[in-house]
Formats: sequence, C-alpha cells, structure tokens
Amino acid sequence: MATARAVSVIPAGGPVATLPFPAESAIVGDVDGDGIRELVQIGPRAQNPAHHAVAVTSLTTTGTATSHGQAVITRGVAPATEETPGVQPDEGFIPVGVGDAARALAWRLEGEERVLAVAVGVEREGRACCLTIHRVALHDGSTSLELLSDAQLSADGIAVVDFDGDGTDELFVVEPPSAAAPGRTLFSVLQWDGSGFTRLVADDVQGDGRSELHVLDNSDGIDGDEIALSTRIQLDGPNIILHRIALDAERQLRKDEHELSDAATPLSVEGPHGPLVALVAFDAGLDLISWPAGGTPTRVSESPRRGLPLGSLGSGDGARLYFVSGAGLSTLSTLDAGLVPGPRVAASAAAAHFVRDGQEAPYVGPLPGGLPDGRAAIIFHGQLVADPGRDPGSPFTADALTIASLPGRTPIGVLGPDRGWIGLAHSDRFDAAGHGGPLLPLREPGVAIRLAPATDVLAPEIDGGSISPELQGAVPDARDPGRSVLVAAGRFELRVHAPPGSIARVWSDTAAVEQAAIEVGASGSVVLPIGPAPASFNLPARFGLRLEVITADGHGYVASYQVGIEMEPPEIQVDTPFAPLGPDVTISGGTEPGATVSIDGRSVPVAADGTFAATVPAGLVPRDVRVDVTDQVGNAASTSVSVVTPVDYRRLPWIPIVGILTLLLTGILYLRAPRPVRAPARAAGEGTFEEID
Repeated sequence: MATARAVSVIPAGGPVATLPFPAESAIVGDVDGDGIRELVQIGPRAQNPAHHAVAVTSLTTTGTATSHGQAVITRGVAPATEETPGVQPDEGFIPVGVGDAARALAWRLEGEERVLAVAVGVEREGRACCLTIHRVALHDGSTSLELLSDAQLSADGIAVVDFDGDGTDELFVVEPPSAAAPGRTLFSVLQWDGSGFTRLVADDVQGDGRSELHVLDNSDGIDGDEIALSTRIQLDGPNIILHRIALDAERQLRKDEHELSDAATPLSVEGPHGPLVALVAFDAGLDLISWPAGGTPTRVSESPRRGLPLGSLGSGDGARLYFVSGAGLSTLSTLDAGLVPGPRVAASAAAAHFVRDGQEAPYVGPLPGGLPDGRAAIIFHGQLVADPGRDPGSPFTADALTIASLPGRTPIGVLGPDRGWIGLAHSDRFDAAGHGGPLLPLREPGVAIRLAPATDVLAPEIDGGSISPELQGAVPDARDPGRSVLVAAGRFELRVHAPPGSIARVWSDTAAVEQAAIEVGASGSVVLPIGPAPASFNLPARFGLRLEVITADGHGYVASYQVGIEMEPPEIQVDTPFAPLGPDVTISGGTEPGATVSIDGRSVPVAADGTFAATVPAGLVPRDVRVDVTDQVGNAASTSVSVVTPVDYRRLPWIPIVGILTLLLTGILYLRAPRPVRAPARAAGEGTFEEID
C-alpha cells in the first residue's frame, strides 16, 4: 500500500549493463583461467535464430561489459539409417537447434573453474541422442568451443560431481529408458582423461526412468561427493528408492539404497558428529539420517515440519537446514545431531508487496556460486542468509541481510574483478544451476540478462519499497490519504521517476482498465496513462489500481490505490443560527472532506471532517450571501442564504413572536381602556343645595 512514508524518486544505483544476446541458460565461471569469472549464456544464434550459440561476456574493473561474440553449439549425430536418411556419417556434427536440449555447466579442472556447454538432440524417432561436450573458451578475444567428447550415448539429465575429491569433476549422465532394460534407470560416469571425457562406468538401478537427480556433498564419510538418484518402482513395497551413487578410491562404483514411502528431497549436512543426510518431504516432514558408505541408514532425528527444501548452510554445531514453510523460511538446527527449530525468516517489507499481490514473484533459492567472498548463501523473498564459514567454532548468525527483493528476477551469480557484479536474468523461471540437472529443450526466444554492481543488489529498497508517484489529473482523497485517489473522469496519469531500464507496470482489479507496462528511458521518468481499456466504455465508480516498478538491478517498488470517479457536484449543508444583536452573522455548514469553500466571495478554512464557519456583515435590509463549494477534482456546487441584522428575519420563530406581541398589545389596550365610576350612596331625606339666580 502507498503510505505517508514513500519515496517519490527511486534512486539510481551503479551502472547496469544489458547484454546484447538473449539467453535461455546462463552461468558464471572462469572461462580463460585468469581467476576472474565471466558470464556464459546460451541463446538464439544472432545469424540464425533457429540455431543456438554460446556467448561470453567479461567485465572490467570499471564495470564496462565486453561481449566476445557467439560460437554455435554443435551436437554429434548417429550414423545414417533408413529411418534418418538425411544424416550422413561424415557430417559428424550439426548445430543445436530449436527443440534440442543444451545447458552450461560449471566444471572444475584440478581445482580451477571452467565452463562446459553440453547438448543433446532429438532424432526423428523422438529419442534423445548423441551427447556432445564442449569447453567454453576465449580465443583471440572471441568466444570459442573446444570439443571434449562426442559420447555416442543419449542423455536425459547430467550433473557435475567430484566423486573422488581430487579437484577435477566427473560427469554423471542419466540415460533415457531403454526397451532392452525395462524397469531400470541407466546411467554413465564420464571421467576426464587429460584431453577429453571417456566413459568410466555404465550401469543401472531399479526404477522406471522417472528419476530425480541431486548432487550431494560428502554424505558417507569418504572423500568425494555423491549423486542421489530417486526412482519410482511399480512393485509391491516402497514406492520410491533413493540410490546414492559414489566411486571409491580405486574408482570402483558403489551403490547404496534407501527405501522411501514418500517423495523426499535429499540434502547433505555436515553435522556436529559427521556427515548426515536430511530427507525433506513436503507432505511428511523431515528425517535426519546417518548413512555410512555401504551401511544401513539410521534415523538420527525427525521433525514434523513440512516445506520445500532450499539447502543447508554451516557445519558442526552451526549447521542449519532451510526450507520454505508457509509464508516464511524455516530453520532447523542440527545441534547435537538433533533437529531444533530455529528462527523463522520472513519476507522483507518490499518483497511482501509482491508476495501478496504482485504480478512478479520475488526470488527464492540459492545464490549460484555464493557471495563475493565465496560463502554459500540462500535468498528468500528479499532476505539473504549466508554460511558463517567452515570453522566449526564459528558463531552462526541467524539474522538475515535484507537485500533487493528481485521480483521476477533470477540471480545467475557473482562475476568480474573482485566478484563485484551480479548477473540477473529477467525471468523468475530461469535455470542458473551450474551443477546440472535435467536436459530439457531450450526455449525461444530467451530473456534479457543484465549485470549490476553487487553492492547495489545486496542493498534493500528505500522506505520498504513504497513509492509515491506524481498524480496528474487525480488527487489524493482527503477521506483516505495515501490509499485512495479521486478523479473527475475515467482518465488520468501517473508519472514515475526511476532509473533508466526500470519497468513500470500498472494493473487493476477490473478488466475495464487498460493495463500498461513501459520501460523507463534515459530521461529517468515515464508517464503511464490510466483509462478505459479499448473494449470498455465505462469505468466502475471505484476500482483498485496497483503500480509496480522493478529496476534493472532487481529492486521492487509498489503503490496501491483505490480510485474513485467523482462526477456529481458536492453536497452542501448550510446553517445560519440565531445570532445576538450585532452587525455580523455567522454562517456555518458542512461538505465533503478536502473540498474548498468560499462565502460571500471570500475563501474560508475547511476542517478535516468538511465543516466550515465564517462571519459576514449584515444590515437592516435583508441580502443574499453566496456559498460556493468545489470538491477535490473540480466539481462545483453553490447555494445562498439571506441575512439581516440582527438576524436573518426568515429564520426567526415568528409564530411565538406574534403570540407574545399579541399578548403585550392586549395588555396595553386593557390597561388604557376607560372604566365607568359608580356614584356614592346618599342617606334618606338628604338633599342638595341649588344655586338660584
């Protein structure tokens, strides 16, 4: 909601670079071995969008982005057959096209970062075929691809894992189901032989091919990491089998199995007494197990908490499990090998605007590649929680760092000199997992990638992400300031001040309002018109309106209003109370809050509740006094009242006055009327003398 405390101009951060090519897959990694990470993306080929290519972008210390162009991805093809006569054996490789699967992988060679581009195609029979592996490199300043393997095998999924802990990663490949091995999931392990990848292991596990692939850190107490492969079976008994696949010191395959009754995501945890595996089931809670190499899993602890797992951070007594539960990020500590509920992380104020009502969702998941200092980190709705470090005695800080809410954005990872920049994909469905996963067909046409300073992305929004745009043709409603606006007609404008490259979008709870999404240009401001949609003739008298602004560096700002359309003149109620003797008369009344009032041509103050009062001169002769009212959007109304000194004669109580005057007059007339005088009485025989002339 828009509030009294809201930023009117969204501040500009550091420079943001927009990459020239759209992307469907991207990661960060050190391509040329100079210790500085570049951004590697896979997307449509500029010369022919039907093909896909790899593009590399590097950064200077000043943040200048340099594009090194594109290199087309190719994939191996199977020999020509009667079913695929168009493919000749001598062709060898063809460009990866729309509908083919490809992805970039972060690969370590003797402890140093590298980037691989893997691809597999779909043959005419509808099956995946012919995995091709290239190393991404820079040659004479241009993007290039070095072929490392044309493994004539199919692939449904691929993952990078250091099985033996020697600093060079192997590749784990899940192959498509085979008619020759029904009810089995096929997989291969490819190892680096110094010049390319060769197939070290080809095996299978029980399951119908609908598998989930996860990379585990050391979970069995033996050097090296493992692969967790969950498969479903159709036999009596457990519905799911979790297969842990590892290589021993002699590079011999080891498979451990654990039967599950519910689907669960495995997470490796370095607990206080050794490695553990957490099985997080959305519907069944969480189990913490100890699973030694070749041994039987033993439950260490359990918790009824449910949720979607995000990962684990820390080690020893500071190890924590994180998963989304309800509207928050739940924490469970493995202190003393138990599961102790920890602090719950809530969405930041800015991210909460988008969690509740936003068209774009804030990012939830790991920060690929970790923080600039190398620590692993998890992002949840504008909050970042980081690994305190590998030192078992390091104190764990439960407080989350508030950062950009990243609505509709996916962080790709930190890169550039001092790892001071973060790549952002302008999509919340972007896959930036450099460790691998399912090999899915690429999408067309890709999304924009931008590079922003890490310090800006790791800084929160001002004023909790509330924005107060300029209103043109509308005014705040005095009856509900900060939440409602009034307009005289169905059209007005919002002027937004934001950094160039920001996206400003308005939407409404009524389909009659035209939706708009505009990118802010170099001027730093944009006007969004609000009015009826093209197919609409009328707007409702009141409707909800929401403004969302998402900056290029992932900060989200929101303003929400209730819009009222006022086209009727305001109501006026005027009183002229009985006044004492004197030359002035007080006129009072009421109207709508926020309206302006003038009495006798003079502006008078109006209280917050719409009441007003003013004194006007009056004489012995009655005269009319005009009262004018104008509401907040310009609708006007007027009335008049007649006044006379000492009072408005029309307002006097004439009936009782006439009665009183009648009584007074009657009394006066009664007192002044003549009365007959009676002669005095005389005695008998008495007489009077008369004068005789």
